Amino acid sequence: WGFSLPSTSSVDTAFGYEGWGVLFGHFDDPNEHYADLVPLAQMYTTSGLMHRITLSTMLIEDWALYASTIDWPAFDARWQEFFDGKNLPFGLQGARVTSVQIPTHGDTDAEKVAYWSQFAQHFRQKGWFDLLFHYTLDEPGDSAGDYQVIKDRAALLNQADPDLPVLVTTDIQEAQPYGVEDVIDQQGLVELGG
Repeated sequence: WGFSLPSTSSVDTAFGYEGWGVLFGHFDDPNEHYADLVPLAQMYTTSGLMHRITLSTMLIEDWALYASTIDWPAFDARWQEFFDGKNLPFGLQGARVTSVQIPTHGDTDAEKVAYWSQFAQHFRQKGWFDLLFHYTLDEPGDSAGDYQVIKDRAALLNQADPDLPVLVTTDIQEAQPYGVEDVIDQQGLVELGG
Protein backbone atom coordinates (compact mmCIF):
# COMPACT_ATOMS: atom_id res chain seq x y z
CA TRP A 1 0.00 0.00 0.00
CA GLY A 2 3.03 2.31 0.02
CA PHE A 3 2.85 3.40 3.66
CA SER A 4 3.71 2.04 7.08
CA LEU A 5 1.96 2.57 10.39
CA PRO A 6 3.91 4.28 13.17
CA SER A 7 4.65 2.24 16.30
CA THR A 8 2.48 4.61 18.35
CA SER A 9 -1.03 5.54 17.28
CA SER A 10 -1.23 9.04 15.79
CA VAL A 11 -4.65 9.34 17.48
CA ASP A 12 -4.83 9.40 21.28
CA THR A 13 -6.64 6.41 22.73
CA ALA A 14 -7.82 5.80 26.30
CA PHE A 15 -9.16 2.34 27.09
CA GLY A 16 -10.05 1.35 30.63
CA TYR A 17 -8.16 -1.41 32.45
CA GLU A 18 -9.40 -2.75 35.79
CA GLY A 19 -6.63 -4.61 37.59
CA TRP A 20 -8.70 -6.42 40.21
CA GLY A 21 -10.98 -7.82 37.54
CA VAL A 22 -7.97 -9.09 35.62
CA LEU A 23 -6.56 -10.61 38.82
CA PHE A 24 -9.84 -12.49 39.34
CA GLY A 25 -9.59 -13.73 35.77
CA HIS A 26 -6.11 -15.13 36.27
CA PHE A 27 -6.22 -16.60 39.78
CA ASP A 28 -8.67 -18.53 41.94
CA ASP A 29 -7.75 -16.47 45.00
CA PRO A 30 -6.67 -12.98 43.89
CA ASN A 31 -5.85 -11.97 47.46
CA GLU A 32 -2.89 -14.36 47.33
CA HIS A 33 -1.63 -12.64 44.17
CA TYR A 34 -1.70 -9.01 45.22
CA ALA A 35 1.93 -8.67 44.09
CA ASP A 36 0.85 -9.53 40.55
CA LEU A 37 -1.27 -6.38 40.10
CA VAL A 38 1.53 -4.25 38.62
CA PRO A 39 3.16 -7.00 36.50
CA LEU A 40 -0.25 -7.85 35.02
CA ALA A 41 -0.96 -4.16 34.33
CA GLN A 42 2.40 -3.92 32.58
CA MET A 43 1.70 -7.09 30.57
CA TYR A 44 -1.74 -5.90 29.45
CA THR A 45 -0.43 -2.40 28.68
CA THR A 46 2.29 -3.96 26.53
CA SER A 47 -0.32 -6.07 24.75
CA GLY A 48 -2.38 -2.94 24.10
CA LEU A 49 0.64 -1.17 22.64
CA MET A 50 1.20 -4.11 20.31
CA HIS A 51 -2.17 -3.15 18.80
CA ARG A 52 -1.56 0.62 19.08
CA ILE A 53 -4.08 0.91 21.91
CA THR A 54 -3.46 2.71 25.22
CA LEU A 55 -4.81 1.31 28.46
CA SER A 56 -4.93 4.73 30.11
CA THR A 57 -5.89 3.41 33.57
CA MET A 58 -2.86 1.13 33.96
CA LEU A 59 -1.64 3.10 37.00
CA ILE A 60 -4.88 2.91 38.98
CA GLU A 61 -4.01 -0.43 40.66
CA ASP A 62 -0.37 0.51 41.40
CA TRP A 63 -0.94 0.91 45.12
CA ALA A 64 2.55 2.31 45.67
CA LEU A 65 1.15 5.54 44.17
CA TYR A 66 -1.35 6.02 46.97
CA ALA A 67 1.04 7.57 49.45
CA SER A 68 1.29 11.17 50.57
CA THR A 69 4.76 11.31 48.99
CA ILE A 70 5.33 9.17 45.91
CA ASP A 71 8.64 7.37 45.41
CA TRP A 72 9.24 8.74 41.92
CA PRO A 73 12.48 6.82 41.17
CA ALA A 74 10.63 3.56 41.92
CA PHE A 75 7.67 4.76 39.83
CA ASP A 76 9.96 5.56 36.91
CA ALA A 77 11.57 2.12 37.15
CA ARG A 78 8.12 0.51 36.82
CA TRP A 79 6.53 2.73 34.17
CA GLN A 80 9.00 4.97 32.33
CA GLU A 81 9.42 2.75 29.28
CA PHE A 82 5.67 3.01 28.60
CA PHE A 83 5.94 6.82 28.50
CA ASP A 84 9.28 7.17 26.70
CA GLY A 85 8.84 4.32 24.25
CA LYS A 86 9.15 0.56 24.44
CA ASN A 87 10.50 -1.86 21.87
CA LEU A 88 7.88 -4.56 21.43
CA PRO A 89 7.77 -8.06 20.03
CA PHE A 90 7.01 -8.33 16.31
CA GLY A 91 8.98 -5.26 15.35
CA LEU A 92 7.26 -2.19 16.86
CA GLN A 93 10.02 0.10 18.11
CA GLY A 94 9.56 2.92 20.59
CA ALA A 95 5.81 2.37 21.09
CA ARG A 96 4.40 4.55 23.84
CA VAL A 97 1.07 5.18 25.49
CA THR A 98 -0.87 8.19 24.26
CA SER A 99 -2.74 8.98 27.50
CA VAL A 100 -2.50 8.40 31.25
CA GLN A 101 -5.42 8.82 33.62
CA ILE A 102 -4.16 10.61 36.71
CA PRO A 103 -5.26 8.76 39.86
CA THR A 104 -7.06 10.47 42.72
CA HIS A 105 -5.87 10.18 46.29
CA GLY A 106 -6.63 12.02 49.51
CA ASP A 107 -9.50 12.52 51.91
CA THR A 108 -9.57 16.32 51.80
CA ASP A 109 -9.55 18.72 48.89
CA ALA A 110 -6.12 19.99 49.95
CA GLU A 111 -4.72 16.45 49.92
CA LYS A 112 -6.13 15.80 46.45
CA VAL A 113 -4.67 19.05 45.12
CA ALA A 114 -1.25 18.24 46.60
CA TYR A 115 -1.37 14.72 45.12
CA TRP A 116 -2.31 15.89 41.62
CA SER A 117 0.30 18.62 41.85
CA GLN A 118 3.01 15.99 42.51
CA PHE A 119 1.89 14.08 39.42
CA ALA A 120 1.77 17.18 37.25
CA GLN A 121 5.20 18.34 38.40
CA HIS A 122 6.88 14.96 37.88
CA PHE A 123 5.27 14.33 34.51
CA ARG A 124 6.18 17.84 33.35
CA GLN A 125 9.81 17.37 34.45
CA LYS A 126 10.02 14.07 32.57
CA GLY A 127 8.40 15.43 29.40
CA TRP A 128 5.26 13.31 29.81
CA PHE A 129 2.77 15.99 30.83
CA ASP A 130 0.94 15.82 27.50
CA LEU A 131 -0.14 12.27 28.41
CA LEU A 132 -2.05 13.22 31.57
CA PHE A 133 -5.78 13.72 31.95
CA HIS A 134 -8.25 13.54 34.80
CA TYR A 135 -11.44 11.55 34.23
CA THR A 136 -13.56 14.06 36.10
CA LEU A 137 -16.99 12.46 35.81
CA ASP A 138 -18.34 9.56 33.79
CA GLU A 139 -21.60 10.27 31.98
CA PRO A 140 -23.13 12.86 34.32
CA GLY A 141 -26.89 12.61 34.67
CA ASP A 142 -29.38 15.28 33.82
CA SER A 143 -29.11 17.03 37.17
CA ALA A 144 -27.47 20.18 38.44
CA GLY A 145 -25.71 18.15 41.17
CA ASP A 146 -23.59 16.15 38.73
CA TYR A 147 -22.53 19.29 36.90
CA GLN A 148 -21.64 21.00 40.17
CA VAL A 149 -19.35 18.04 40.89
CA ILE A 150 -17.63 18.70 37.55
CA LYS A 151 -17.17 22.38 38.40
CA ASP A 152 -15.83 21.60 41.87
CA ARG A 153 -13.38 18.96 40.67
CA ALA A 154 -12.22 21.10 37.77
CA ALA A 155 -11.52 23.95 40.21
CA LEU A 156 -9.40 21.63 42.37
CA LEU A 157 -7.48 20.36 39.34
CA ASN A 158 -6.88 23.96 38.33
CA GLN A 159 -5.31 24.59 41.74
CA ALA A 160 -3.04 21.56 41.30
CA ASP A 161 -1.98 22.66 37.83
CA PRO A 162 -3.99 24.92 35.53
CA ASP A 163 -2.93 22.85 32.51
CA LEU A 164 -4.24 19.49 33.75
CA PRO A 165 -6.80 18.28 31.19
CA VAL A 166 -10.32 17.47 32.32
CA LEU A 167 -12.22 14.66 30.60
CA VAL A 168 -15.98 14.42 30.95
CA THR A 169 -18.00 11.93 28.95
CA THR A 170 -21.06 13.89 27.96
CA ASP A 171 -22.20 15.90 24.97
CA ILE A 172 -22.27 19.65 24.58
CA GLN A 173 -26.08 19.75 24.62
CA GLU A 174 -26.03 18.23 28.12
CA ALA A 175 -23.21 20.46 29.37
CA GLN A 176 -24.38 23.86 28.15
CA PRO A 177 -27.54 24.23 30.26
CA TYR A 178 -25.43 23.83 33.40
CA GLY A 179 -22.63 26.18 32.33
CA VAL A 180 -19.97 23.47 32.46
CA GLU A 181 -18.44 24.43 29.12
CA ASP A 182 -17.22 27.67 30.72
CA VAL A 183 -15.47 25.79 33.51
CA ILE A 184 -14.03 23.31 31.05
CA ASP A 185 -12.79 26.08 28.72
CA GLN A 186 -10.64 27.39 31.57
CA GLN A 187 -8.91 24.01 31.83
CA GLY A 188 -7.20 24.30 28.47
CA LEU A 189 -7.99 20.84 27.08
CA VAL A 190 -11.32 19.11 27.14
CA GLU A 191 -12.70 16.02 25.57
CA LEU A 192 -16.44 15.71 25.33
CA GLY A 193 -17.69 12.37 24.10
CA GLY A 194 -20.96 10.56 24.21
